[in-house]
Amino acid sequence: MVECLSRLDTDWNNISQAQLWAATNSLHHRGAAAMCSDISRLGAHCLNMRQTLQVQQDWLVSAAQAARYLGDATAESIHLNNLGLVQTGLGDFRRAIGYFEQALPIARKGGDPRSQAMALANLGQAHGGLGEPSVAVSFFQEALGLARTSADKDMEGLLTGSLGSVYVEMGQIREGIPLLEKAVVAARERGDLLQLSNVLNRLGNAYQRLGEARRAIPFYEEGLAVHRRLKQPRVQGTFSGNLAIIYKNLGDIARAIIYAEEALTNHREAGQRRAEASDLANLGVFYVKLKDYERSIDYYKQALVVQAETEDRPSEVITLANLGIVYRETREYQKAIECYDQAFSVQATVGDPQGEAKIHSGLGAVYGDLGKIEKAFESYRKAMAIYQKIEDSRGMARCLVNIAGLLYESGNTDAAIADAEEALRIFERLEDPAAVQVRQVLAKWHRR
Repeated sequence: MVECLSRLDTDWNNISQAQLWAATNSLHHRGAAAMCSDISRLGAHCLNMRQTLQVQQDWLVSAAQAARYLGDATAESIHLNNLGLVQTGLGDFRRAIGYFEQALPIARKGGDPRSQAMALANLGQAHGGLGEPSVAVSFFQEALGLARTSADKDMEGLLTGSLGSVYVEMGQIREGIPLLEKAVVAARERGDLLQLSNVLNRLGNAYQRLGEARRAIPFYEEGLAVHRRLKQPRVQGTFSGNLAIIYKNLGDIARAIIYAEEALTNHREAGQRRAEASDLANLGVFYVKLKDYERSIDYYKQALVVQAETEDRPSEVITLANLGIVYRETREYQKAIECYDQAFSVQATVGDPQGEAKIHSGLGAVYGDLGKIEKAFESYRKAMAIYQKIEDSRGMARCLVNIAGLLYESGNTDAAIADAEEALRIFERLEDPAAVQVRQVLAKWHRR
């Protein structure tokens, strides 16, 4: 792969000129059409790492038209699938689904199990991006069945990782991690650096979801090293963004901001709008930690605009909930409640348990500030039940701290101390800086 990229860089001018000539003449010259199709088909992996998504799209549209002109159904299906992947990278999942749905019947007609499995898997990925995990699982399972039937170990490895990722997104993290670990082994055996980095990223994400940040760091660092070797800054943004989250969780906010700003620059240059929104939302979180609420609100609002435009509903729920937290900090309680109400409306369309828990927890804090203690307890209990179900240890600990505060204010000191001590044990296991504050609160309560 590295040698391929080196040769590509050396010959880039000639390749670009050849593609331009072939695309221009592809609909009235069979030789030009064949060249136009082959450039995008045979060099797909290398081109993916050197071209912007928009340029990839332009080349693939020409390649698909050329393949159709030649009557080459297999090549046309490949180009349509790749066009869908470009749209996925751009965050336009509905348009991606349109391309994948064109590719699938062509693949079925050709009878090639690998092409069918690829189209099905891509449909699964796109529906997962739209916040439809159950639909995604059904596509991935059908694709995995085809790969196993045809003894296609390479495709089976790819699909195993994809299915593991969907389980993680559904909150079934313990079920997803073993599948991702199998996919890492398969990618290493194949020497597939691109797939390896992809699965390493997903595995790091899974451990982050479990609140085990330090276990995620080696996966992200290995993935970052792979892309530095391949000289692919676009994907470096993903790993930089993930490392930013980890350093935030470990209390190093200044370092987190540096990584997040680097990721934001890379994702904007690559036209990856969903990733851009994620970076903006992360910066909103980080500035809350610094109590720079004005800057935080600005980043959250920028993120919401992009999330709405790209139909990233699960992320929109989280950002609205986070914005509610900021308005609570600035004592703008009505604005906070409006954010949570809007978040509930969006959440109802996607079924995201982590987002739902965050909304309940945020409302609990607002009701607590307003003196509506029973409503606060009810909200926190709903959040705690969800955090326990999805095994979100950090969310559980934060919820316990909030409940402990309410119990203490209500005069139930013993129960408050018990919940705070349980939260402290979790924070200590996660090496979360919040443990310091909980120890201080417990010392104060014990003195009284």
